[in-house]
Amino acid sequence: MAAILPLLFSVAFAVISSQALAKGDEPLQYRVGCGFGFGSLVFGGFGLYALLGWITNRRIQVEINADGIVNGTRFWRWDEVNSFTGILYYNGVCIQFNSGWRTVQAPTTPLLTEQQYIGLAQELRRILVRFPNTELAMHPLKSSNS
Repeated sequence: MAAILPLLFSVAFAVISSQALAKGDEPLQYRVGCGFGFGSLVFGGFGLYALLGWITNRRIQVEINADGIVNGTRFWRWDEVNSFTGILYYNGVCIQFNSGWRTVQAPTTPLLTEQQYIGLAQELRRILVRFPNTELAMHPLKSSNS
């Protein structure tokens, strides 16, 4: 869905652009046609990027260890993390943590079960003894969306 929707918008914008450019030589029609043409390129780029990610099975690495949290290419040390919790959705638990002013969600594939999150929290409790400023939720919190 993340690839199909932008590609559909890209096609729709390309059709509108070509129609606006074919209608006449007025400056407003030319600007509208160019604007929709640019929008078509942007949506097409997003759609192709998402499609390529789906084809190549692109994943974001999530690793939690004694040093901190790795999410993609970003690393947070435990002394930078204010709170760590799991958010319970209808299909599983997503990891969420706060670092300063920023809330980061680090979903796993597949999402964790409640028991897996509780086991992770128990392991983290041993690590976070050295970091008393990091709050740890032992049970996942219910999502406002579920």
